[in-house]
Amino acid sequence: MSSRGLFIAGFIGMLLLVLIVPTTLFMRFAPFYVAIYFTIMLVVLLAGIILGSFAFLGFNRNYGSVMGLAAFLVSLILPWFSLAADYLHGYSGLAFTFLPYPTPGPLFHVWLFMWIAGDIFIGVIFLLWGISFITVRKSTGNSKLAIAVGILFIVGGGFWCTFFWRVFGDIFLVPGAILGLISLITADAGS
Repeated sequence: MSSRGLFIAGFIGMLLLVLIVPTTLFMRFAPFYVAIYFTIMLVVLLAGIILGSFAFLGFNRNYGSVMGLAAFLVSLILPWFSLAADYLHGYSGLAFTFLPYPTPGPLFHVWLFMWIAGDIFIGVIFLLWGISFITVRKSTGNSKLAIAVGILFIVGGGFWCTFFWRVFGDIFLVPGAILGLISLITADAGS
């Protein structure tokens, strides 16, 4: 994949994040019987993270950023905890049983741990993304924009890591992803 192609893949991933992060707010408040809604939202969120991670591979390839490589690798590995927690929550019947009313199932504690760990891991991904934007700020062509994107991702990722304050993280991640879109399109693709 070309240098510009990595940034375009990252652009598409950030665009998915701009579209899906506000709707993930409702995942916290939706009833348990809408498991398919959880899955659709989570799959699009994971697709956004995985596609967005290619921009950080481009940071490594174009600017020699080791933090970009770390953000890329972590973005490919950690999000799967959230998908596994979603499976336990909605489809397996092991986290909850629904007869005669929703009650904790035999793997409820495992699901709860994976759910919290999955959100913390996604927060760590956004923290790494923010740090990566700040470390390549001088190479991107617009250092102030890269710093703004980095700060928004760091603050949003920090809120996601607290798990209970994730709603506030979404408030910072949406403008961070929008500015990230602009930063990736205007970034110097190198030679």
